[in-house]
Amino acid sequence: MTHLATILEQTSARGRNDDGSESAATWKAAINTSFDLDIASGDVRFRHRFLISDTGGGGKSDFAEEIQFRINGGTWTNVGAATSVRWAASSHYIDDDDTTEQMSGSRPFEGTNSAMTENNFTGSSTEPDLDSIAGGVEFECEFMLILLSADVSAGDTVNLRIRENANDLNNYISASLFDIDIINTTPARSRRAMIL
Repeated sequence: MTHLATILEQTSARGRNDDGSESAATWKAAINTSFDLDIASGDVRFRHRFLISDTGGGGKSDFAEEIQFRINGGTWTNVGAATSVRWAASSHYIDDDDTTEQMSGSRPFEGTNSAMTENNFTGSSTEPDLDSIAGGVEFECEFMLILLSADVSAGDTVNLRIRENANDLNNYISASLFDIDIINTTPARSRRAMIL
């Protein structure tokens, strides 16, 4: 019998607004496309969704998710309760809700009616576990996050990626690590106004 390897790949990602349910919330941009986060009004809440594929066909039990971020191409850092990108809660879904297929890929989707018990859609400070992943499938995970405006400036970039059980995935499609661009639309105060 041939043993199939588990090869996990971050295939796609997509930014999302926290303005609706798992299936109804609007998107910030197309799949694998940069979007802006405006810090003019302070900290910014947003959702981020990942499409993960098992390209080797071996499947996986106990997939423990971990999200990392980096700023301006720096060191990858785990999202936590006291980091520049932090876990946040949403009023639009319940923690660990199942995900549906929102970012179609090339493999069978592992969702609510399949062998996987949960496709996690999380807003908690604890990382979720997917009970099992069948071989050769893809699945989606979405996370509620908040970016601390005090830790970034206009012109900075942020990237996000998913890991498994404190290990990097086998592969990251470069397009899925797109830049999230930090902007600040606060009008500059004129010199005359400052003097007055």
